[in-house]
Amino acid sequence: MSPRKAKNGSGNKDNNSRDKRKSKLKKEIGVKIRQIRKSVHYTQEQMVQYFDCGRANYSRIEKGEVFPNPTMMKALREEFEISLHWLICTEGEMKDQDEGKKLLTIKPPADPQEAAEIEELLFHLDNVPLVKHAVLGFFLEYKGKNRALIEPVLQKLKELKKAEATNNKKE
Repeated sequence: MSPRKAKNGSGNKDNNSRDKRKSKLKKEIGVKIRQIRKSVHYTQEQMVQYFDCGRANYSRIEKGEVFPNPTMMKALREEFEISLHWLICTEGEMKDQDEGKKLLTIKPPADPQEAAEIEELLFHLDNVPLVKHAVLGFFLEYKGKNRALIEPVLQKLKELKKAEATNNKKE
């Protein structure tokens, strides 16, 4: 008999309890991975491409059948700024507020009325999901129709992200 198992069979009870906790944790993480995906407005297929994993495997992660692999956890932390403490322990905020760095700063407009309107818009973007979806939909349509205007700005954003990633690797 294994030294881990008690003679009275309590080892099986411990294993069952541990398996139940593990299963519950997989499901909780799966729900959170789905929540993350929806918060960034990705389809499952886009997540599969992003994480370079199989569609069936990604689906099993969201269903809570398997744990995400370490590479996926690292990407969630570094690319999506997801708090792994939140993901695993269900404590704190989803996004790592302390670690997040802004790539761009918004210059406050000189016109106080415009500044107030921008502040109100940002508040609604954070607190009203339908506003966020409407603005995102408008932006995607605008971006599609005005590609020549948007491309240089997107290129600058990519350069800023690349520079930030390089700086983070040096630290």
